[in-house]
Amino acid sequence: MNATTLPILDLARYADPANKAAFLADLRHAARDIGFFYLINHGVDDALQYEVQRQSQRFFALDEAQKQQVAMIHSPHFRGYN
Repeated sequence: MNATTLPILDLARYADPANKAAFLADLRHAARDIGFFYLINHGVDDALQYEVQRQSQRFFALDEAQKQQVAMIHSPHFRGYN
């Protein structure tokens, strides 16, 4: 993996004892050094993926005041960036 391409990680490798450590190393690198990755063979149903995408589009279409009503700053669990 390099920083100019989006890493594609195959979750099926995690279930294989022979590949688990390598998968975890790749995951750590992607998450820590690149910040993004594409996960395949995760088992999430296509219909659910579509619905999550649809709901996120609805949310981001709201005006700023509506989105701010659910901002993290309003959560009792939000402790800032640490």
